This record gives sequence, C-alpha cells and structure tokens, in this order.
Amino acid sequence: MEQMGDRIIPKWNEFYIGQAYVFGFLYECVYFEPVHLTSGQPAFAIFNSCLRAGREIREFMRAIVGVKTDRELFGYYYRVGYCPLILDDGVAVAKTFLTPGYWQTPERKTLSKGGKGSHRTKLEIEQAADEGINTMSVSECRRTKAAVRWFHDHGVPQVKKIEHEVFRDMVGPYSLLKRYDTVDDLDVIDY
Repeated sequence: MEQMGDRIIPKWNEFYIGQAYVFGFLYECVYFEPVHLTSGQPAFAIFNSCLRAGREIREFMRAIVGVKTDRELFGYYYRVGYCPLILDDGVAVAKTFLTPGYWQTPERKTLSKGGKGSHRTKLEIEQAADEGINTMSVSECRRTKAAVRWFHDHGVPQVKKIEHEVFRDMVGPYSLLKRYDTVDDLDVIDY
C-alpha cells in the first residue's frame, strides 16, 4: 500500500484524502485484471474510472478514446498500474506496485519492440516511465502524456471500456458512478 501511495500520489500519507484515495483501490475495487509481466511473473492490473479523475485528466482520457464529453467516458477506465504476485503458503501476495512503463511491465516491452517514433521520442518515453506515470503527472507533464499515448497506441490500452463492476458501491464522492440510473443523470463533480 505504501509503494502504491508513493507512486500514485506524491505525499499521499500527509493528507487524509490521499490516504483515502490509495485505500480505495484496495477496499473499493472488486476487479483486478490478471496479467503476466515480461518476465512471466503473474500480476494484476488496477484500473480507475476516468470519471473519478480531475478535469485535466478527463480531457486527456477523452482525447485518447476519441470522445467529446465526460458523459461519453461513462464505463471507461484508465490503467493505474500493476501488482506483481508471489505465492506465500498458497496465498497470492502483492509484493510491490509498478506504474505503467516500469521495468517488466507490458508497456516497457512496447519500447523494446520498436514501432513508430524517433529514438529521442522513445528515450523521452522511457525516462517518463522511469520517473513514474501516475494520475498527478499525467495532468502536469507533456512527456508523461506522450508516454501514456505511446503505450496506448502500441498495444497496451491505457484507457478502455469495462462493461462490468470495477468498484463496489460506496457512500461519498467515490460512489459517483453508482448513484445514477443512467448516464444522462450523471453530473461529473471535480473534487
């Protein structure tokens, strides 16, 4: 949980909302997508609703999936990162948290495969991934946006439609998606 917090929200442990945000991924989330890292190690991917993100991030996510309004983002989730698993007496234990693009993640493999883009572009993307791609940096950093776009366009979807429940119904701002019967009733709240 500490590594997840450190890599998703700078100074997360100094603010209640930061702690609640990190805790929400572990408590509220009911869907963890199974994946394998490039080493073959089992892991799971964590996603967050695009509608639970701030305005700048929602705008960026809309551009990635090609929709014009927040209402059209309903059901879209962005990749937060991965938790590699180890077995401890038959129990799967998440041993760390890797943001997209860290070593051994599927995103990193896209850089080694090649694809479109100059060597300099790939180096910038690699550097952004090494620094950590997280919710905060996507809204602030051109290089991080370029990395997220690169990974999305080269085989590892960073934003995708998920048709089933990802978060359990909670009271408070994180229950935003569950409080409305239809997308037309939805008003996105910036918090």
